[in-house]
Amino acid sequence: MNLFDMIAAAQGGQAMTNLGRQFGLSEQQSADALRQLLPAFSTGLKRNTTNPMDLSAFLNALNGGQHSRYFEDANIFGDSAAVNDGNDILGHMFGSKDVSRAVAERAAAQTGIGAEILKAMLPYIASIIMGALFKQGQNPLGDILGEVLGGGQAQKRGDGGSPFGQGDNPFGPLSEILKGDGKAPGGQPLPGKLPKSGADIFGQMFDTDGDGSAMDDIFDAMLGKKR
Repeated sequence: MNLFDMIAAAQGGQAMTNLGRQFGLSEQQSADALRQLLPAFSTGLKRNTTNPMDLSAFLNALNGGQHSRYFEDANIFGDSAAVNDGNDILGHMFGSKDVSRAVAERAAAQTGIGAEILKAMLPYIASIIMGALFKQGQNPLGDILGEVLGGGQAQKRGDGGSPFGQGDNPFGPLSEILKGDGKAPGGQPLPGKLPKSGADIFGQMFDTDGDGSAMDDIFDAMLGKKR
């Protein structure tokens, strides 16, 4: 699923309705806003996972926090923790408040919704996206980690433990491998191929409806080129 589909499925399929209720928008207005804002998140995710080290940092961020809660819980709206976490995520994805402002202003021109409302929506959208990527990425990451470690090592041990090192969550272990020297835990060569970027793991999850090239122009203008 792409980011729009993942948000539509969040909070029992009610995330879009809940988002609109928080900001006094109809469900259609919420959908229009998301379609204009999500290409910015897609662009930010791509720009921040273009190499193994950046990808490692992103997976490490996914490994922490309350991201799964934001995907599941309809009560995050108005929750200061969700806003604070969302702003931290925006800082990592967008790199500058100027990007957030420019993205909101462009979306306002496209939708007729006030730029201040759209800017206030961004932290909530960021939190839900991280929750969606956490939930949707677990199985693909587990498969990738299994291939990297050679299949057999990624199977549960007979005592019920997991070789991932953190329950059944592959985000942390894969992050450590990516930022290390390319060897498996214990120093053994890795039989499988390491992912090189976020696209290798999340693929079409980073693709959204809308004009991504316009977002590239915004990011380039505010931050400099990084494609």
